[in-house]
Order: sequence, then C-alpha cells, then structure tokens
Amino acid sequence: MVVIAILGVLAASAFPTYRTFRRRAVGAEAATIMKQLVNAEIMYFLQNDKYFPGPGPGIAVFSNDPPNKPEIQQVQDALNIKLPVRHFLDFQLSDDGSGGVIIRIDASFPIFKDGSSGIHAIVDKEGNVTFF
Repeated sequence: MVVIAILGVLAASAFPTYRTFRRRAVGAEAATIMKQLVNAEIMYFLQNDKYFPGPGPGIAVFSNDPPNKPEIQQVQDALNIKLPVRHFLDFQLSDDGSGGVIIRIDASFPIFKDGSSGIHAIVDKEGNVTFF
C-alpha cells in the first residue's frame, strides 16, 4: 500500500515536469524551423527576385494535415524544406503586400516561457527580418 502511495506521488509530480519539457521541445523545434524558413526564403529571393509563395493565396499547413498535402510538397520544392506534420505546429507563409513574406508558426498551447504559443517573422524586400 505504501509503495502504491509513493508511486502515485511520483507520478503526480512527474507529469507537470513532462508537460513543461514537451512544450520546451516544441518551442525549440518551432524556433529551429523558423530559422530554416527565413534562410530558405532569403535564398529563394536571391534566385527568383521574389519570396515564396508570392502574391495571392498563401500556404497553410496545419498539425493535423495528412503528410501528402500538396502544400507540403510545394514548400519542399520551392524552399528545400520539408515541413513536419503531426508535430503540434501550424505553418503559414503569405505575402505581406509590399514584396515581403510573413512566416507564422503556431501551436495550440504555450511553447515559450513568456506564454506565447507561436513565433512569427516578416522578411521585407530588402532581406531585413523582424521577429514578433
């Protein structure tokens, strides 16, 4: 009986720690992918004199999308980056209206210490990057 009580206390104290580390892992993944996307967008601009996806409808890939969604292949073909699906992250790439690109990576739960659930960036037509 005492052993079961001890295991219960250990499990109750371990679960919040597990959630915290899982959120930190998703946040680290989001930051890494954001850096890769920003660098890939700049390289795409240097080769094509425009950002991907350009004017018009943007690209949206959500965490519950199937791995064979056409937008995932479009991003891979244009930017040479395969967006991970089923990793708790939603991705959006869209034109900012002035020749730049807006990149958004969001989760449905807080992934950073400040409580934010995403990381966003704008790359303007001069290549300046603003994270928000």
